[in-house]
Amino acid sequence: MRMIACAETYVEYIHKRKEELNAKMLIEEKVYMDEISTKCFGTADTILIGEDRIAVIDLKSGKWGVDVERNKQLMIYGLGALARYGDENTTMELTIVQPRGWHKDGPIRTYEISATNLVDWGYNDLKQATDACDEENPRFVAGDHCKFCNAKADCDTYKTTLGEKYG
Repeated sequence: MRMIACAETYVEYIHKRKEELNAKMLIEEKVYMDEISTKCFGTADTILIGEDRIAVIDLKSGKWGVDVERNKQLMIYGLGALARYGDENTTMELTIVQPRGWHKDGPIRTYEISATNLVDWGYNDLKQATDACDEENPRFVAGDHCKFCNAKADCDTYKTTLGEKYG
């Protein structure tokens, strides 16, 4: 699939969801969650703000299938959108549009989470992780996520644990 077709699939989907939700659309919206950490932020590709639902839609153009369920990147974007545009009654709809990548659930995948559950994750998991990054001697944990890290060439934990696997 050519990149233009990938973009067209994405644009068609966001316009369809915008109509269905009768939503306000924000593109490339910077989101913050200062209650969790002032260093935690992101830029959501698209946020659709409906009456009782916020949809965060992320375009993935790669071929490596990305899971949507409990996707940390989308949950962070969702927290930022919820903090600014929602309340405790908002349903969060987190969607990955990935036309070029194969995934068992298809090219467009959505995960719904209540505002309460998303905020609980933010305070119980994300805050703990961001606080750990600020410790004097942070603990490095190697895992499959390392394959995407720009610092892996300089990371002793990566080199000794996974260097041969992902080289």
